Amino acid sequence: MRLRAVVAALAMAAAAVAAAGGGAAQITIIPLPVEPGFYVADLDWAGPDRLVLATSRGLEFLDLNDGRLESFVGAEPLPRGIRDPHGVACDGRRVLAYSLRHHALAAWDLGTGERIFALRKPPGHMIADVALFAGGIAILGYPRGPDGRMDNPAGVAVWAGPLSADMSRLWPLHMLRDGAAAARRFEWALWPLGGALAVMGDGSLCVASTAEAGVFCYGTGGRLRRELGRGLHRLVGRGLERAFGELAGDPVARYVQIVNRQPWVDGLVAGADGPSLVVRLVEDGVVHWELWTPGPGETTRRLRLPLEVRSPTAKLRGEAREGRFAGVFSRKDGPGGTNRWFVAVFDLSTLGGDGP
Repeated sequence: MRLRAVVAALAMAAAAVAAAGGGAAQITIIPLPVEPGFYVADLDWAGPDRLVLATSRGLEFLDLNDGRLESFVGAEPLPRGIRDPHGVACDGRRVLAYSLRHHALAAWDLGTGERIFALRKPPGHMIADVALFAGGIAILGYPRGPDGRMDNPAGVAVWAGPLSADMSRLWPLHMLRDGAAAARRFEWALWPLGGALAVMGDGSLCVASTAEAGVFCYGTGGRLRRELGRGLHRLVGRGLERAFGELAGDPVARYVQIVNRQPWVDGLVAGADGPSLVVRLVEDGVVHWELWTPGPGETTRRLRLPLEVRSPTAKLRGEAREGRFAGVFSRKDGPGGTNRWFVAVFDLSTLGGDGP
């Protein structure tokens, strides 16, 4: 199947989903390069019509007007570049990225491209997500001992500190609220299934971990401002230890036997009125996503995104900005076909509301 046909098929599927929901949803699907080994792990907004992507080629900008990619940081070892980035964050002034495979964490100035710091083997931290918060850095993850196991008796889930290579200056921001059971789950709440961070328009930081129910938002001074969705126990990851233990070498089985049997948090995004969870759901082998706005107990709204992918391991990594949600996903042409990557941009105001 040619690339144009793939995009047309995706657009028709999106239109069908929108029609089923009674709306005229606006979605733009941008195909990414088709080359051996190419992938996209994450993205963030780098401007009104520009995204920064964490790809197999390093960090790249995507222009949403013409679909062109431009290299920002190459796939070279630190400190010249970053290889195999798993996550990226951008606050409009700086870009932060990390690689689990190469134990790398680095930041650059968005405007000049100058490196702020580059850290090989961040001491002791297993990272599930990162954010630029309060002029510094926030990490969803946990410290590890010499044996590689979690060394986190206090149950800290999020660490914050200055944007520097000195990880010893990080301080605990968010503690797990659901006791010893949540702490045990958190050890196995690994990327890309461990949860997400999102910075709101007012600068506060929100966290959602698959180890516990709820979304927790902190002000720039580190004080807890809001607890939302504490009744969303169905989003707590079940079977994480088996997913990353017994099934560690079989990602398809991990999804089929564990992840696809419940709603799963694929991300957390900033909306006009606060955070929204990007929730992954599977029906008859087809994956779709919804934005769940958490309330005092469970949700105040659920908004279905007009995108469906028939793949047991499909994920949607994305961010929202000014009424638009951009996410990256992949699909195959067919059994044994080429895995192709796409960026989808949704106009949230056309999905039956004013965004999350």
